[in-house]
Amino acid sequence: MAFKYLTLLSLYIFGFLLLSPTSTKAAEFDYDLSLKAEDLEFSKDVFISGQSIRIYARVKNVGNNDMSGFVSFFRGSQIIGESRPVSVRPNFYDDVFVDFVVPEDSFNIQARIMAAEPADQNPSNDSNQTTLIVPDKDTDGDGTVDRLDNDDDNDGLTDEQEKAHGTNPLKADTDGDGYNDNIDAFPLDPSEWLDTDGDGIGNNADIDDDNDGLSDLQEKAKGTDPLRKDTDGDGTNDGQDYYPLDPLKISAEQDRNIFQPPTGQTEVKEQDKQVSAASEGQNIQNLQELQNQLNTLTGTPAAGQKAADQPVQRLGQAIEKVSGNGGGFFSLGNIFFWTLVAILIALATVVFFYFKNRQTGSKQLDAISPEKLELPVMHTPTVIVKEQKETRLPRNVINLKELIKKK
Repeated sequence: MAFKYLTLLSLYIFGFLLLSPTSTKAAEFDYDLSLKAEDLEFSKDVFISGQSIRIYARVKNVGNNDMSGFVSFFRGSQIIGESRPVSVRPNFYDDVFVDFVVPEDSFNIQARIMAAEPADQNPSNDSNQTTLIVPDKDTDGDGTVDRLDNDDDNDGLTDEQEKAHGTNPLKADTDGDGYNDNIDAFPLDPSEWLDTDGDGIGNNADIDDDNDGLSDLQEKAKGTDPLRKDTDGDGTNDGQDYYPLDPLKISAEQDRNIFQPPTGQTEVKEQDKQVSAASEGQNIQNLQELQNQLNTLTGTPAAGQKAADQPVQRLGQAIEKVSGNGGGFFSLGNIFFWTLVAILIALATVVFFYFKNRQTGSKQLDAISPEKLELPVMHTPTVIVKEQKETRLPRNVINLKELIKKK
C-alpha cells in the first residue's frame, strides 16, 4: 500500500515539473520578447465611429532570462497615447493597454516592443498589427449602428421616407432651421417650418396664419389668437364672430322694437330661420285661401280686393309699415295686439270723460252766483219788535246778506 502511494506521488511531481512554466528547458535565445497578432485585442467587437475603445497587447518572454522594455501603439505612423512599460520573467507574459477613439475612416492598429533591456536577440517577433478595420456609424447615438438602424438620424422619419422627401437621412434637421424634419412643414426651406392653416404658405410669409378671415395684425389688435381660427371656441371663426373673445355671444346686438315681444335670444339659428320662413309661407297660404273663399262667396275677385281695402285691414297694413315688421306681433290675427289696442282705447275714453266732466262742473259752479240766486219769498206775520242791538253771528255761520252786499 505504501509503495502505491509513493508511486502516485512521484508521477504527480514529475508532471508538475514537466508542465511548469519554470521548466528548465532552454530557449533558442537568451533574450527574446514576443508580440504576435493574436496577442492584440480590443474591448469591443463592434467599432463605431466616435466611440472610445481600449486596445490590449500581451508581451511574452520566450527567452531564458528576465527582460524589460516598452510597448507603443500606432495608427499608421501616429502613436496612440504613451508607451507602456513591461517587465517579464522567462516563460511569462505582461499585459498593457491604451485608449483609442475610433475614427470615421478605416484603420489598423500596430503594436511594437521598444527599448528592450537587455537587447532583444530576435527582433522578428517584436511587432505586429491588426487587419484593416472599417468602423460603423451610429449617427443618432442610440447604440444601433446605421447599417442596422432604419432611422439613422432619429428624427422620426425612416431613411426611406427621407429619401422620398428629399431630406438627408443622416441629418435630423436638413435645412438647419432648428426644427427636425418630421415636424418641419418645409424641411428644405430654412425660412419656414410651420403652416398652421395648411394652405401651403408658411406662417412667416402668410398674412393670415389660421385662415379665419382676419389678418395676423388684425388679430393682434383685437386680442385674438392668430394661430387659432376660433379663439373663444364657440364654433364661429373669429372673422365671422362679432364677439370673438366671448363664447356666449356671436352676432351683433340690435335695438329691439318696443312693440315686439322679446325673443330671449341673442342669435338666430338656422333652424329658427327655416321655421320662420315656413310660418310666413303658411300665413301667405292662409291669406290666399281666405281670398279664394271671398271670391267664391261673391262670385268676383273684386270682392276680395274690397275686403282688403276695409279700414281695419288698412290699419293693420299701416301699423306694419310704420313698425317695419310684416308679421308676428302686428298680425291682425294676434290677440295680444288687439288686447293692447283695446287697453289704449279704454284709457283714451277714461281721459276724455275725465276732462269733459271737469269742464262741465266748472261751468255749473260759475252759474250759481249770488245775483242769480232767487230765494223764495217768505210771508211772515208782522210782528212789532222792539229795537234791539245787533247781534253777532257765530263764526261758523255764513251771513248771506253780508256776502251779497260785498258782491
